[in-house]
Amino acid sequence: MDKQNTDAATGSIEASRENITLLADALGWSQVEYERALALAGSKPSAAGFLRRTISMAQINGVLFILAGIALFFAFNWASMSHYMKLGLLQCAVIGAVVFAAVAGLRSAFGKFALFSASFLTGVFLAIIGQTYQTGADPYELFLAWAALITPWVIVGRQAALWLLWMCLINLTLLLYWTEIIAPSNDQISIFGPLFALMFSTANTTLALFLSVLNAVFLLAWEVCTSPKRQWMQVSWLRRTLSWLIIFSLTLPTLLLVLGTAWRTTDATTVYVIPTYLISNALLLWFYQTRRIDIVVLALVALSATLVFNAALARVIGGSAATLLFMALLLVGQMALLSNWLKQVHQKSKTAQEGAPHDN
Repeated sequence: MDKQNTDAATGSIEASRENITLLADALGWSQVEYERALALAGSKPSAAGFLRRTISMAQINGVLFILAGIALFFAFNWASMSHYMKLGLLQCAVIGAVVFAAVAGLRSAFGKFALFSASFLTGVFLAIIGQTYQTGADPYELFLAWAALITPWVIVGRQAALWLLWMCLINLTLLLYWTEIIAPSNDQISIFGPLFALMFSTANTTLALFLSVLNAVFLLAWEVCTSPKRQWMQVSWLRRTLSWLIIFSLTLPTLLLVLGTAWRTTDATTVYVIPTYLISNALLLWFYQTRRIDIVVLALVALSATLVFNAALARVIGGSAATLLFMALLLVGQMALLSNWLKQVHQKSKTAQEGAPHDN
């Protein structure tokens, strides 16, 4: 029998955080009574859980700061260090991290941190080799070799952070190959910095399609392989990152097309951008609303659709003062509708999650 039907028949109310909040508002509970009710229902975060999350976040930040410090150490002392010292220190660091990961165990927190550190320092080691011996290799080859060398560690490590690093390296390889070999970036764009140049390069419709397809393959493979048996894959931030990459890589060229700044391009792939944008957003909307509910991904899709729709509407109706006021009021209404829709989806997902495990 379904738990919700049982509760309805007995007149009981589930002691969820939302129900307790509604009761507190209706009955006028004080803050002390409200917090006590949350604690009795098990809905109040415990001090031990908060401490675990704080320690975990501190450990992650510590590892990232140490890795950044190692990279900056070599950059600052580059001129005063010999070639043997540069390569020897990094080799010892990589080997030491791998040995520590093997001793601590790949499933332990310190083992995961050590293996991630070894994977990151491999890229620093390749960069120092390129700078020391002037191999003449293009930057995209560095990221490609980096991804190839750490692939065995990514497979055996079974941690989402390593997979995200590997996927980012593949994305950077494609971006740099495009901007260096196929379509070199404009110098006027590059003066704002390499990151800005890479981001703006996605305005190219062909590159945008390649990036969207690449990250869609990554996302599809991740969702297909995700299962309760693989606890290390039960993370939401990786799928959200990949979804953001798909949405961003298609939103920018779509906006340029809608605003009319790229209609006269000679790129043959231009006609595929808007259909690909619509199909990808529809698939993301369907999957993360019906199969695996994720409010963040749905919010990203909604934000992208709102940008494109309002850009198209602004192009049609013009830019007078009256139309700008109308657009502002319309945007407020759109945000209200989207927030209400996301709230309804969240409520339905919670209801489904609470009812499904209790079926007999």
